[in-house]
Amino acid sequence: MKHFVKKSFGLVLFVAGLTASAFSLLVVTILATEPDIPLALTLVVAAILCGVSFPVTYAGWRLWKGRKRPVQPLPTADGKFPEPVRPLGKPKSSGKAKPAVGAAGPVTLECPGCGAPVKAVSSDPFECEYCGNQIHVGS
Repeated sequence: MKHFVKKSFGLVLFVAGLTASAFSLLVVTILATEPDIPLALTLVVAAILCGVSFPVTYAGWRLWKGRKRPVQPLPTADGKFPEPVRPLGKPKSSGKAKPAVGAAGPVTLECPGCGAPVKAVSSDPFECEYCGNQIHVGS
């Protein structure tokens, strides 16, 4: 329920921000074409209106979409990274053994998208467990 309320509030905020942005652009256009109003006043009004409406739109979009960066694992006292916990809802591996990348076995790489340590067990492209980025292992 909390997730639904957050997403609903984000959508309402996003739509209100878009409406305020359109309204602010309309007001600035009207003020800019009015010869009796000084240009400095028009610029101040434009800065205030756009400075409020665009961040409201962005904040609503972030709440509505709800994408957060994954929490990166911290190394333990011996400097090793813990095994990542598989998120719920993702399919598990098929259980088939894949050939090792090198003669020594799996290789630990750094994800170019989020910087998390990931293990490459074959030379086939695979998905980062943290951010979903596609990782291609070079030969």
